[in-house]
Amino acid sequence: MELHRAIVALSEKMNAVDTNAGKKNETSLFTSWTLSFTAPTKEEAQKVLTGYIQYVSDIVVKETLENIRNQLDTRTHFEKEKLADGPGEIAQPA
Repeated sequence: MELHRAIVALSEKMNAVDTNAGKKNETSLFTSWTLSFTAPTKEEAQKVLTGYIQYVSDIVVKETLENIRNQLDTRTHFEKEKLADGPGEIAQPA
């Protein structure tokens, strides 16, 4: 419960702004966010933001590796099925 309170208190001091929100009639290939944090000292704010960025980065790496493994497993299963089915019927010339 203490961790939850700390996270809530921390998140109240964070501000995330969609960088593309003010751009009308422009389509962007990606979404960009500006993240800021208010803390008693600039060093503390930098430390918190660095930790948050590392946390998000770790999640992205984990999810990316899981996606790669899943795609590899799917492809491997597909190729094994193709090999198990054999070369298939070959049409005989008339």
